Amino acid sequence: MTKQVNQPIVPRWYSAVLYFLGFLLFLEWLYPLQQVTDTQDMHVFLIYAVFCFLITFVQINGFLKFLLKSAGILFALHYVFFDDSIFHFVWIGEIIEDALQHMSFIYQRQWAMFSPLFRSLLFLVLIWLMSYLVHYWFVYAKKMLVFILLTFSYIAVLDTFMTYDAQWAIVRVFIFSFTALGMGHLIKEMEREGFRLSLPVKKQFKWLIPIITVVMFSTLLGYAAPKWEAKWEDPVPYLKDVAGINDHSIKKVGYGDDDSRLGGDFVEDDTPVFKATVQDKQYWRVETKDVYTGKGWIKSSSLTSIMEDVVPFSTFNPEIESERMEGVVAFEPGMEFKKLVYPYDLIDVKREDGDHVYFVDEAEAIRIEEGEIDKYELTYLQPSYPLDDLKQSNKPDLHSEDYNLEQFIQLPEELPSRIRELALEITEPYDTYYDQVKAIEQYFNQNGFVYQTSHIPVPGEDEDYVDQFLFDTKAGYCDNYSTSMVVMLRTLDIPARWVKGFTGGEEIDTVTKDGKTYRVFEVTNMNAHSWVEVFFPNIGWVPFEPTQGFSNLANFHTETEAVDEDILEAESEQPELNDESDEQNDLEEQLEDTSMPAESNQKTKTKWPMRIILGTLITIAIVGGIIIYRKRLYLETLWIEKRWERNQDTQAFQDLYHQLLKVLELNDQDKASHDTLREYARQVDMRYDTDAMGKLTVMYEHVLYRGNNNIDETEEVTQLWKDLIKRIMG
Repeated sequence: MTKQVNQPIVPRWYSAVLYFLGFLLFLEWLYPLQQVTDTQDMHVFLIYAVFCFLITFVQINGFLKFLLKSAGILFALHYVFFDDSIFHFVWIGEIIEDALQHMSFIYQRQWAMFSPLFRSLLFLVLIWLMSYLVHYWFVYAKKMLVFILLTFSYIAVLDTFMTYDAQWAIVRVFIFSFTALGMGHLIKEMEREGFRLSLPVKKQFKWLIPIITVVMFSTLLGYAAPKWEAKWEDPVPYLKDVAGINDHSIKKVGYGDDDSRLGGDFVEDDTPVFKATVQDKQYWRVETKDVYTGKGWIKSSSLTSIMEDVVPFSTFNPEIESERMEGVVAFEPGMEFKKLVYPYDLIDVKREDGDHVYFVDEAEAIRIEEGEIDKYELTYLQPSYPLDDLKQSNKPDLHSEDYNLEQFIQLPEELPSRIRELALEITEPYDTYYDQVKAIEQYFNQNGFVYQTSHIPVPGEDEDYVDQFLFDTKAGYCDNYSTSMVVMLRTLDIPARWVKGFTGGEEIDTVTKDGKTYRVFEVTNMNAHSWVEVFFPNIGWVPFEPTQGFSNLANFHTETEAVDEDILEAESEQPELNDESDEQNDLEEQLEDTSMPAESNQKTKTKWPMRIILGTLITIAIVGGIIIYRKRLYLETLWIEKRWERNQDTQAFQDLYHQLLKVLELNDQDKASHDTLREYARQVDMRYDTDAMGKLTVMYEHVLYRGNNNIDETEEVTQLWKDLIKRIMG
């Protein structure tokens, strides 16, 4: 009997598993360091962490542990910082000398003076200490909740304020944490009850199956469940802007010249840029760019011509129906550009001083010779593109000398092949040139894409900007959408180019001049925008708008289809949404229905049934889980009873009796620590007016202390147990 008491209550491998889970949680603290700091040779620190945790768990002499871990630190430092032989031992003196020198830095709190060698030494010592602390929290004290909460907080802070993507880290921490909490609770209950597992290891593992099942089910349910959009604005851009921190991946909304490195977050900025006095709202072009590098856009060449009095290019065929219009652009003080902002299709520009001299570069950016432009008058043609001709148009001859379009199908050699495969998949149902372009334009209005200006990554060295947006993030702003459409079109040999400028702005006033009514629009940094132009033979460059929440500001007309003229007028005059808009304008959708094949919106109609089904399944799962949880004692009791009926051996009888004790405890019939089992049985029999508990207790003692391997009175045991359970749970 004394031997039985000295045997360990909890199997050794239970503690090993619990400690291993603690080690996995500790690794989540190390994984982000290489990405968010300048820490190198992370594999050395990971190997030392494994070494320390193994040494801590193994039951060896404390002084030997100290020697082994100290030797591990020396080997790690030698590997990283020294090139000479490990047996020269001179490097050990250098480490000691460096450590002594840094004692004065510590006393003076000059943390910035620490050398990489000393910082690495401190980091290795920290890993040493953490191996002991994790062992204490997880194996000895079973109090790991604080460490788990700190791990969640650490990961969340890095994900919010750093470039570290903690999506899968959070999932891993959830699995490790709740499995550890479940095992810790199981071990504490076994120790409190003095319950020993005398089963083989394979059968002991069955005790962990419920914990693992619940954790994995919760993880899968949480991963599959719909996610609510963020309710709070991202504080990071605001804090960095207030603090004056310049980050290459976070910039203010507005027009910029350098597009060679796209991506990163935007900070909203509604500073007015210019006022436009015109008759209709429209796009304001600044320039186009034709060379996609995989990271952004550059122009193929610089200055091409210097002209006077006439703009040397046009975006559409002069035979296209258009209306001659005039307008005035006046920049706000301090916001002057060296480039003109101009509408489709510019004819003439007059400055206040009467100077017409300007030059045009390959990007179709119109500049003056020197200085900046603050105000000028425009004469332009506003086109109305014929839908009938667009639908009947064929793909242009890329090698034709009349068009010179080869530069507009340029793509980098290392472009991922799955971009073209996606473009082919999108356009496969459509035969005509126009329908294929519209299919890609409309693709972004569904298929899980969202418009947002925060948490937008900058592609790494081995990543493509478009590939990252199409297949990984599916979240971004106008640059993501427009660039992706241009690149997908080019993979199909459809000439397309990237256009930069501004949307129409907000109408703030009206003025009358020479009997004509002009509308005054205020254009701000929030209206900075990029869109797409696609070339159609005999028509020219036609604008397209793939960005979610934005409407195409160009005019279209048809003569053969019964298109409501009011819809077309509303399409040309409707106010465009701000950069943070989330929904496409209904009038735009009505117009698109007249120009796209009927099956273009099929996918959006199938989303709602799937959401309803998923929501129903989740609701059923939650309700079922609540019912199972509330009935868990009854179900557990029923399961143990069925197991006893199948296999009436001593182990099954012990399980039967232990379950009886558990049911009594949960029904406010606790056993006092000073009571024997027989005294406790008499109290139970007196409360429920029976003698069943006493008889079962006598049988249990015979099995436990006399080593009876056979239960002779199985029918009596079954009857006594059922009768007592009914009285207790009734």
